[in-house]
Amino acid sequence: SGAGAKRRLQDNWLWYIGLAGILFAYLALRVWMLGYPLLMETGQVDFTLHQRLMLALTLLGKHLILLLFPVNLAFIHTVVLTDDFFAPEVLGPLLTVIGFGYLALKLWPRERAVAFGLAWFLIADLPALNLTLLNLPLMESWLYLPGVGLFIFLVSLGGLAVHHKTIRILAACLTVVLLTMRATVRSADWG
Repeated sequence: SGAGAKRRLQDNWLWYIGLAGILFAYLALRVWMLGYPLLMETGQVDFTLHQRLMLALTLLGKHLILLLFPVNLAFIHTVVLTDDFFAPEVLGPLLTVIGFGYLALKLWPRERAVAFGLAWFLIADLPALNLTLLNLPLMESWLYLPGVGLFIFLVSLGGLAVHHKTIRILAACLTVVLLTMRATVRSADWG
């Protein structure tokens, strides 16, 4: 109801200001401190809105896969553009994010960090989705900031799912060891 939404907005206004602050800090860093324009000029052929949305959904799926399963890593990735909305590489990421969003909304009263992490991921990933054409379709270095939000989301979910402190600590240690091993292998690519 409208009154309930207004009450939630009044109760949670600091969260919304925090998210707006993160967005403003990102834009300020990008435009004023680093000197990058908001819209980059490219030598590529301009895409229609439909093609850009299909590319954005495809890239969202690739971003999720690269962050959750860091295998087949490369500095630059190629992306094949599809016009089929029902293709798995387009519909899959859309349904995943809708599912994550539903979960975040349902868990909002119990664990706000779930929604915060998802919002961080989506807001930070938005510039890398090529809604305005970038010079390259996908670079792994664009995923560092969105990855923080995704892992806040996942760790918050894990904290709700697992109630034993020992299991949480073991899972965290195992994750750190596995990601450290992967980072060690990956660092060989940088010389």
